[in-house]
Amino acid sequence: MASGWWIAGLVCVVGCGGRSSESRATPNEPTGPSTGGVGAGAANDAASGTTNGGLGNAMSGGAIAVGGTAGVAGTASIDTESAGASSDAGAGGASDGRCTPGAVQCLSFRERCDEHGEWLKEDFACAIDITGAEEQAIACAVNSDGHITCFGPTFDHFSEELIAQAPKRTWAKLVLADDPLEVRHHQLCGIDIHGIGMCWDRAGESTSISAPLKQIALGTAGLCAVMDNGTGYCQLDEGVIGPTPPMAGPFQDLLLRNDSAFGLQQDGAVTVPYPSFSLPTGAYTQISASDLELCAVRVDHTLSCAPHVLPPALASKHFIQVAVEYFGGMCAIRDDRTIVCDALERGREFKPPAGEFTRIVAISGGMCAIRGDGSIGCFGESALLPPAGW
Repeated sequence: MASGWWIAGLVCVVGCGGRSSESRATPNEPTGPSTGGVGAGAANDAASGTTNGGLGNAMSGGAIAVGGTAGVAGTASIDTESAGASSDAGAGGASDGRCTPGAVQCLSFRERCDEHGEWLKEDFACAIDITGAEEQAIACAVNSDGHITCFGPTFDHFSEELIAQAPKRTWAKLVLADDPLEVRHHQLCGIDIHGIGMCWDRAGESTSISAPLKQIALGTAGLCAVMDNGTGYCQLDEGVIGPTPPMAGPFQDLLLRNDSAFGLQQDGAVTVPYPSFSLPTGAYTQISASDLELCAVRVDHTLSCAPHVLPPALASKHFIQVAVEYFGGMCAIRDDRTIVCDALERGREFKPPAGEFTRIVAISGGMCAIRGDGSIGCFGESALLPPAGW
């Protein structure tokens, strides 16, 4: 990305090195006061009827129970709503207060319910957020320790370089560019547990975004950030069509897809780059888009898409999150935590795996999702394999 201008609050830091180790040792924290936690992920906040603008579930004490009663998203212990990872009282539990044998939940580490109805903690840090590149077969994830990984069969070396250049932070959310090979700088961005953002590339050039953040929108056309108060700021290298700040907002979330920008405003309205993407009137809690299709989850958990509409069999169902792939097909997590997919006429259609999931993202040729047990599974033409321990 060529040098551009920052609007208030975006400060460039060049050559920030360091390695984000995948060991379980706590990485170095940035100096300075805490900014009060990170906003929750629009991805799964729909499960609780709220959205705080796109941050994934960060370092929380909530759980999703698998094999018992499915958990319900709720408020986590660090002022962060867990994106589909908080348990209701008695999730996976029996009437006597014990858990259901065989149930699995993720607090920060995976726990399994033994034959006596008691939770046993395992040495497995659960994945809490995942991001994918829609135009490349690459995904990156962060676990409850704040450590990150990137993986993909074609870009293993590329992924290793991104991890090697990651600043030493305890991360809460990651955002990959839609096509990281076309972005000269800022290929991967992260938001740490204090709400501070950093973007970097595999060559070591980085940018710090110091204000408390809800979201970073990263694409081949530039970089935008959404602050805690909904204010959006952008650095753009090319003409972007859509609700770029400050012409719209305040925002919960922003997406950049090539030269198209999509915005989810704080009142739930969705702003789009072209009229063909216009959704039915209503309040929405989460959006996902390519430059060919837009889908959004309403407050009532129903789903709408444009320009191609959902088939009637899905239009009446309820969802907690949706992901749209490059050609316009979509996969969504239903309120029972299972995944359903549809090509929406011209996109690719994927066969989803069985099981319960809490978070889903699109990659080139497929989807990657976080399972209820905190592990990562990918499917489709690009069925990526995450590293061991993820």
